[in-house]
Amino acid sequence: MPKISGLEVFKVDIPFRAAFKHSLKSRQNSESIFVKASLDSGVTGFGESLPRSYVTGNTQDAVYAQLKEFLPKLLGAELNGLNEGALFIRSLDGIEAEARCALEIALLDCLGKVSNVPVHDILGETLNQSFASSAVISEGSVLKTAVAAIYFKSKGYRFFKVKVGSYNDPGRIRLVRRLVGDADIRIDANGAWDVMRALEMVEKIRRFDISCVEQPTPKDDFDAMQEMADFCTEPVMADESLCTVNDALKLAQIRGCDMFNVRLSKCGGINKCMEIIKIALDHEMGYQIGCHVGESGVLTAAAMHLAAVSKRMAYFEGGYSRLLLKEDIIEEDLTPRRGIGYTLNKPGLGVTVNEDILRKYVVE
Repeated sequence: MPKISGLEVFKVDIPFRAAFKHSLKSRQNSESIFVKASLDSGVTGFGESLPRSYVTGNTQDAVYAQLKEFLPKLLGAELNGLNEGALFIRSLDGIEAEARCALEIALLDCLGKVSNVPVHDILGETLNQSFASSAVISEGSVLKTAVAAIYFKSKGYRFFKVKVGSYNDPGRIRLVRRLVGDADIRIDANGAWDVMRALEMVEKIRRFDISCVEQPTPKDDFDAMQEMADFCTEPVMADESLCTVNDALKLAQIRGCDMFNVRLSKCGGINKCMEIIKIALDHEMGYQIGCHVGESGVLTAAAMHLAAVSKRMAYFEGGYSRLLLKEDIIEEDLTPRRGIGYTLNKPGLGVTVNEDILRKYVVE
């Protein structure tokens, strides 16, 4: 059986083509963590996460240090076949969410390649060979909002998420509605408002037919989220408030939201996300599979494998790496075609990492 013979962790900052803004952060580079796993058979796999201290409390430096300490413990471990290998990966514990995410994806990539199956075959029954993707429009000026809406509409997108939290939100949403016609529009405040302000702003924006309000109130204020879910007629989605399985259970039990935004890095990887999705389904709640600002094609590919096995997914986000990053580190182009993403069916993640590009942006 193949053994883990090498593990490397990289702190990587890939520049953006342009800054991406929301109410919590304006970002101009990726601030990523990558893990490379090598087996004694010669197979290699890659994983990725994006630590965001304002979401989970974990910084890029902290996750890097944690992985440097943890990874040597796995050297020599065997990936004993598909089922035992998957169980070994699911049992990874003792590290924070972003560290677990990058490591888990790298090992799943290896296991899929060794077993000659795509990662989604390791996860369960394939339910979706394609899925509609959402365009995400950064917070910014009316002009920038218009340019983004026109661009994404021209590419065939039918689902739009607009970042809000500034003084001119109603005007920006009115403009997006005018430009994209009858497409689905939802808003994301990234916790910018208190309850009264959130209800006031939603009331002003509601006439433009929005489908969902994401994270209207601060992440740690579950009571505020519950009030929004009670009084807002549109579905309320938790994002920054939803980082762990325990968060999901609490939100479901108090009905603190109507939907979950499940994202790989903040939630601890594919297997933890699957646990959270099960909670949503068990409590008859909706969910989306979201993305992280600045993710490369490695993390997008992992999310696509999760989407392939996920039932009743409301929205999918991802595939922006070639639009946002100065360079993607994978050879394949995962940008949705006419707003549609497709399941990857090659072994492992199904993508080819260009290590020269990756190492060009390594910080440590």
